[in-house]
Amino acid sequence: MIDELHESEPAPGFSKVYIPGEIEQQNEENNRVNGITIAKSVYDYLTE
Repeated sequence: MIDELHESEPAPGFSKVYIPGEIEQQNEENNRVNGITIAKSVYDYLTE
């Protein structure tokens, strides 16, 4: 079923059809490799 959804034509303005949770999974994998992005003000506060 997931393969069928991924093979579907995306809506105009989109490049891919995602399943629920897929974007979050990609973000988690990216964060594990590259770290989590935080605002400079938060970083400054945490490192004081």
